[in-house]
Amino acid sequence: MRGIFLLIAWVTPALIAGALGWTGIWGTGSALGEFLIPIPVAGGVFHVPSFAVLAMIVLARQKLPGRVSNLLPFTAALLLAVALTLHVDFERLVNAIFTDYDPSGSILRFESNPVLLFVTCDAFFLLVWALMQQRSPLPTKLWLAVPVVPLVIVISKLVTYQVGGPVFERGVSTYGKVRGDEVFRVFTTATFDETAFRNWLAEMDLRRPWDHQNSEHLAVVFTNSQQVATRTIEETADPTKIIATACLYEEDRSTHLYQGAYDCFAERDTLVEALQKAGATAASGFGKDIDRWWASTRLCEQVDVSADKTNSIAKIDWCRSHYRRYEQDLLGFKRSYGQRSRAVRFVEGQARKHGVIANQPN
Repeated sequence: MRGIFLLIAWVTPALIAGALGWTGIWGTGSALGEFLIPIPVAGGVFHVPSFAVLAMIVLARQKLPGRVSNLLPFTAALLLAVALTLHVDFERLVNAIFTDYDPSGSILRFESNPVLLFVTCDAFFLLVWALMQQRSPLPTKLWLAVPVVPLVIVISKLVTYQVGGPVFERGVSTYGKVRGDEVFRVFTTATFDETAFRNWLAEMDLRRPWDHQNSEHLAVVFTNSQQVATRTIEETADPTKIIATACLYEEDRSTHLYQGAYDCFAERDTLVEALQKAGATAASGFGKDIDRWWASTRLCEQVDVSADKTNSIAKIDWCRSHYRRYEQDLLGFKRSYGQRSRAVRFVEGQARKHGVIANQPN
């Protein structure tokens, strides 16, 4: 009887995990087989501690002191209640209560900690065994304490959230309408405090534009709306939902903080925008390839590419490459338009005028 009972207790977590489609702790395809194996290279090894306690109590049931034996159902019920409570995703719970976030799915997330699944199952079987073997009923007042403990845990988590320091939670990151612009959203319970926001920015591991090749300008939007922070929807147009906006620019590695909503991209052009503006006034009258070359030349005349300037800044890297390719570009133009054609003379004249030749690498 006890052997069958313990066998059922051992396989139950594995069957639950398999039914829910979990993968193994070590990356195997299914948790079902892994949770059944009690060796270090399988997930079942994490079931061993709680199962060992269950097995010792079940096998030594008749040898336990009377008072300990009588309190066993209450202890098992309390452990089960605590284990079930710890399965609650408290972050989702407090967001659902205190913010406008509407979490999808249950707030019980058993897959968050497989060890808790083992403890929960073993506590359940311990409770069943203890009730089957109970010698005398416990006072009702004692049983009433069982739901109080998880209630205290939940309340303490909620109170901690409310009275603790301001919350900063990373949200979604999306690219702007122009290549090089990026928006990163952060949910916060804080009111505007420049020092607090700047400290958070300094401490967090953000993908700052000067360290990230695909981003030139970054807008960090601090919002009191979980909907805005966590979903790729255009709700940032409502300025009442934006607490602060931080603008990070790779050109000068600067960070500017503004209260409320602010358009970080209106006053600064990315490389793509700068080339488009230069191209709008760079009609050479020759081919499109020369128009593109001239647009880059006009743009780069305004860019400092001196040796002491930092790499990984889009405009500087582009212009250094533009100057470096001049001889190759000129050779291509000569092949396309002729050695002494008007197009080639135009390119050579503009190269001298706008400093392309002067900026040739040594």
